Amino acid sequence: MSYRILTCAFVLLAALPVMADEPTPEVFMLEPPTPDPFCNDATTLIRVQSPRAGEAKLFILGPDEHTIVRWLTFVGEWDFMDPGIHDFHWDGRDDNGALLPDETYLVHFEAAECWTCDPDFIAQAYVTIDCPTATDAAPWQRIKRWFR
Repeated sequence: MSYRILTCAFVLLAALPVMADEPTPEVFMLEPPTPDPFCNDATTLIRVQSPRAGEAKLFILGPDEHTIVRWLTFVGEWDFMDPGIHDFHWDGRDDNGALLPDETYLVHFEAAECWTCDPDFIAQAYVTIDCPTATDAAPWQRIKRWFR
């Protein structure tokens, strides 16, 4: 009997409309990643906006222009994106989970009405991984070592 109640509750919840927290954007947009630069022991936020449902590509290219990270897509493929604001967090790792070196990377976003259509929107932004090293110690730490 309790199983039946749970099933009914699930159906009722699934039928409720989902209210958007934010209005649908009016234009496509790739916002600058924040923070930039960042260290790969944290994450950077990559935010894209889509005014309508359609096909999209979002990926990161390395300095050698090879794809390092893919969201939404496989290499060269399109994937469906709902209208709205979409947040993606990048931790400075590639698709295999390996930490990437300090470098500047290119975020690439494309959107189209359909996967066979020409893109309606193409945008790119740069993001930099910049982690301090042991030699980047604060000046007071260098002085303290000198007096030992």
